[in-house]
Amino acid sequence: HLDVIVRSMSGEVLMTLAPVDGSWQRPDVMTRLVRIAPPPQSHVYKLVSAHGAVLAGACTLADLAAQAKDGDGVEAEAPCLELVAILLENPEQPKLEEARSAVLEMHRNIVMAARAYAR
Repeated sequence: HLDVIVRSMSGEVLMTLAPVDGSWQRPDVMTRLVRIAPPPQSHVYKLVSAHGAVLAGACTLADLAAQAKDGDGVEAEAPCLELVAILLENPEQPKLEEARSAVLEMHRNIVMAARAYAR
């Protein structure tokens, strides 16, 4: 287990998670982060460690913590991992919103047709 501190680019602490399992991946952290500090519309967070490693894909918090060990490979007594949440604009967001709206409209039409058919 380890403690995780997530900071903004300005250094403000956005969230502290303690203790968490080292097997956590990006979705585990993001679920909590967006509840506390939702990104502006059309933006996403990129989580980066002090060593420049990105929490993405199959990467775990334990993977990032292992990279943060000192030069002797000795882990700190109370492992603490600091991440920076970098806000990035998502240029595909308008297309995603349009697709989401289309799917919701299709769902409404299917439900209405099914109700009409049942009568």
